[in-house]
Amino acid sequence: MKNASTVFTSDSVNTEELVKAKPDIVFMPLNDKNAKKVSDLGIPVVQLNFTDFKSLKECIKLTGDILGEDSKKRADAYISYLDSKLNTITSVTSKIPKQQRPKVLHVTSLSPLTVDGSNTIIDAWIDTAGGVNAASEVKGNNKQVSMEQVLKWNPDIVILSSNTLMKLNNGKKSIDKLLTDQSWQKVNAVKASKVYFNPDGAFYWDRYSAEEALQIQWAAKIINPDKFANIDIIKETRNFYKTFLNYDLSEEEANRIINDDNPISK
Repeated sequence: MKNASTVFTSDSVNTEELVKAKPDIVFMPLNDKNAKKVSDLGIPVVQLNFTDFKSLKECIKLTGDILGEDSKKRADAYISYLDSKLNTITSVTSKIPKQQRPKVLHVTSLSPLTVDGSNTIIDAWIDTAGGVNAASEVKGNNKQVSMEQVLKWNPDIVILSSNTLMKLNNGKKSIDKLLTDQSWQKVNAVKASKVYFNPDGAFYWDRYSAEEALQIQWAAKIINPDKFANIDIIKETRNFYKTFLNYDLSEEEANRIINDDNPISK
């Protein structure tokens, strides 16, 4: 990753640098406006997207098929791991009546106030972990809502995406801005001190990555701690990184990821 060529930004592509990199194939998001520009260069483009665990597994399988036999085996191993964790968790959470499930709000920004709604992988892992997405009436990612709407939803748990709040000068993140806000103090999650930063590792666990397999386990412990005391998220994280990312994660690094600190200590 340190030696990777940076040819894409959030909304454009440097075609000259892309051609210099001589890629055999380019994976891009579905409906990416730069896909045709890359394809016109004669570079094969595959566009992928997922909003739930079924489509996540389809993306992983297709990627493995494209990249070759070793990658296909790795994709199969990942899908088996994900399925085993999904089955273990849903065997418990599927028995929790909807009216008994905590309402979970996933916040991506405080100013403006944006949340993740239905038809997203966030909605999928909240449901898998035994919660109800408080913002389910909103469809899609990063949707702007009012504080009045949040007060109406009154979530039992608030999970802050790892890029939600600014870091302090010492590099640590703080939820003080939220906890001391008079409006947020009216929310059940704040009253009960159930406000959490989402882990952030190789990528944001809560968003669109293979680390969704870890996210569902972390979320299950956060949302229903009494039902998932047996999950050792530090151990699972270290095993996952060794198996699928070829990295021997130390216990300290794993703890930093879970606490949404920079995995590399300064």
